[in-house]
This record gives sequence, structure tokens and C-alpha cells, in this order.
Amino acid sequence: MTKISVIIPIYNMGLYLEECLKSVMMQTLKDIEVICINDGSTDNSLEILERYSLVHNNIIILNQENCGVARARNNGINIANGEFVVFMDPDDYYPENDILECLYNSAKENNVYICGGSYSSFRNGKIITSYYGWLKDFTFTSYKKVNFKEYQCFFGFQRFIYNLEFLKKNDIYFPLYVRYEDPPFLVRAMICAKEFYSIKKITYCYRTGYKRVILTLRKTIDYAKGVLDVLNISKEHGLKKLQAIVLETMRDDLSSAIYKHIAEGNLELRDLLCQINSFIENQSSKEIDKAFSKIYLLEPQQITEHIKKNMIKEKEFIHTLQEYKKIIIYGACRVAETVADYLKSIDGINIICFAVTDASKNPSNIYDIPVRNINEITSYNENSLVLIATFTNHHQEIRNKLEELQFKNVLPIYFDELQLFGTSIK
Repeated sequence: MTKISVIIPIYNMGLYLEECLKSVMMQTLKDIEVICINDGSTDNSLEILERYSLVHNNIIILNQENCGVARARNNGINIANGEFVVFMDPDDYYPENDILECLYNSAKENNVYICGGSYSSFRNGKIITSYYGWLKDFTFTSYKKVNFKEYQCFFGFQRFIYNLEFLKKNDIYFPLYVRYEDPPFLVRAMICAKEFYSIKKITYCYRTGYKRVILTLRKTIDYAKGVLDVLNISKEHGLKKLQAIVLETMRDDLSSAIYKHIAEGNLELRDLLCQINSFIENQSSKEIDKAFSKIYLLEPQQITEHIKKNMIKEKEFIHTLQEYKKIIIYGACRVAETVADYLKSIDGINIICFAVTDASKNPSNIYDIPVRNINEITSYNENSLVLIATFTNHHQEIRNKLEELQFKNVLPIYFDELQLFGTSIK
């Protein structure tokens, strides 16, 4: 009997696919099948799959026209023969060879439908295993059964295995979105199962930071639909913590894209924003109120004025940048990378480095730009402009550090404004 079916949707991932497949094929658990759905790749992904299938007779290749990861995973579920299924992305990998064995044995021994471990990220050459805020839920510190109503995390679905019969019996599939298709799947599965078993082991490594995510109109619409799905499910089951986390992450990831596309005249997104705002207005709890203090969503009629103000800020920002020949980006996180991406689009901007407090805890370079200790570049404190490119809760601490080192020219970056730069009004 097949114990686990590993489902891998693949679209143009030839660069990382072999590392992914090696980590799967080296698993110590016997009786697994590996279902590879080639989602219309135009690179060498299919060639790699066919080469591996000649050596490993448990690899199944399913070719389809480019339909997206949601349909690909659903097709994988439908042809799977395993007692459990697990989902792998083709640019990620298993950090150890006994991951599937540990998950399968723990699920069987504890008689659960879902079993999972901790999450790690591979970013710019560094493996990240420590997280903060609600992301701390990516890490399990004990072996035990967990009630989902006490957990309420909706990311990291790849680190869990799922009983196949349980998924099919409850009609749990991925909604056909091009973005944010996995949180509704994970939340529905967890609510139906009620509980899962956690193991004190990192069971998945997620590769990030090597490509820029651009929220196109289609992706933004589907993201908003997925957010509404999770908000409505959480409302139905009284999951206030989950609602708050969804709203907070939407504030960071989605609000600017919504504003951008509504300003350009999209009515479908305008309607989705009204539904999200209506949900917010009708909810009340400590957790939700805390999220509201960090999130703002404008009514559609306010968005045009908001964009106009931001366009003026962008012009002022570019003018300030062009006054300096040397730019230092303080930070090495997603905000800093987004800033660097934006600056590359402006002629005459010279980024000399990323600066951090401790370079040993960061990659040596990002986008081929060196990462240096701020203490080591004080020779630039008079003639450079330092952009504070971190989340705002770190701004004051960094300002104090730069003042101590006598940097004269400092400009904080606000991520929500930065995300709207380049937006026009229809």
C-alpha cells in the first residue's frame, strides 16, 4: 500500500527542481509515490522529470496545459493512491531524509487526519528557523495533539500531511485562485479535522527572496477572494485570532495593490473591497480591534485622493534621492529588497550597500549589492543618504543608532506608501 503521495505542481522551475526531487527521492519512508504535475512548463522542467522517472519507478508525470497550482494540486489529489498526501513546491526541499517517515509514523500512532512539523525559510543563502509575532506559530516545540481553535495559523500548508480519504470525504480541495489558494484549503482542512498532531522537527524548507512577487490585477482579485473566504470561515467558527492575523497580513501585503487597481478603474476589486470593509465594520473583539489599529482600508471613493497624495510623495522622494550620489539601504528584509527593486528603476541612483547591525546574521549580498555592518561604513556619514527600509516598529531604534554614529542624512521608508509608487489614476 502507498503510504504517502507527494504532490508537486511544476511550472518553469528547472533551476531548482533537481534539488527538490533529490530531497524527496532520498526520503527513508518506503512506499511513497511522487506525482509531478507539469503545468505547461516551457523550460527544461519536463526533461528533468522524464530523466528522474527513468531511474525512479514511483514518479508519476501528469502533463497539463498551464492552469495554475490550484488545479494542478487538485488533479494530484484526484489521482493519488497514498493513505496520506503532502504538497511540495518545486523550488523548495525537505531539510532531512526522514521527514515523511516521522510525519507518517506520528500520524498513525496518534490516529489523526493531519500531522505536521515546523517551517524554515531559505533566503539569500541563509536558513531562517526563528520567527516573530504570529509567525512564531510556524514553530512547534513539542510532540502533542493540537486543537486548531487554539492554534489558528493559516500559512505553511506544505509542512503537514493530510489523510487522503478525509480530504475527499469532506470535499476539501484548493479553490481555483492564482494567488492565496492555500490558506482557505488549510483552514478548511483544519476545521474539519478539529485537531492535528505536531512534531518537534523542521519538516519543510521554503525558498524565498529570489524573485519579486508582482500582484497583477488577476492575482490581487484572487488574493482578495481568498481573504474573504478565510474571514467568512473564521467568522462562522468563532476564530477571532485568525481574523485578526488575516487582516494584519492583508494590510501588509494587499491593501496597496487593491488601491492601485481600483484607482485604475477595476470594478470587481472595488466590490471585493466593499465586502472586506463591511466584514471589518461588523466584527468586534479584542483581537480584531488590535488588528484595526494596524490596518486601514479606504472606501473606494477615498482611494483616488489617497493615490494623488502618494504621487506627490513619490516625486518628492525621487527628488531627494537624486540630490545624493551615494545611497545606503538600512535593512535586509523584504522591505529593503522592495526598496532596492524600486531604486533600480530610477536613473542615476547609486546604491553602495545594504547596512545592518550585525552582518554575520545576514547574507553577504542581496541582488549583488554587499551587506555591511553599519559600524564599518561611518566614513559615509556626511555624504550619503541612509534609507531606513525596515518595518516601522524598528524605525526609532535604527534612528537612534544612526544618530549615535553621526549619519547626517536619514530618511525612513513607509512600506504602504512605497508599494503605491508608480501607480497612476484612470
